[in-house]
Amino acid sequence: MALFYPLSVATISAGLIAFLMILLKMDPLLTSAVTLWFYLISAVSIYLITKEALVTFGVQKIYLGLILTVGFLALASLLLLLRFGR
Repeated sequence: MALFYPLSVATISAGLIAFLMILLKMDPLLTSAVTLWFYLISAVSIYLITKEALVTFGVQKIYLGLILTVGFLALASLLLLLRFGR
């Protein structure tokens, strides 16, 4: 479905950010926090822009599940970074 193309671009972009940060030998906790927060903001933006279409095609719950999962992981990553970061 065409509704998943923007999410695919966000996923590829988040992967590229993570790859480049790892390549630059940045702290793994920082890498995960930055990547997950970028992906969360991208997913929420895509959801807000395409909300009516998502409801129409019945895939709103999939996007909300993704946003909740990534949001939880991003928050956990940030807390780990604040607690154990250098």
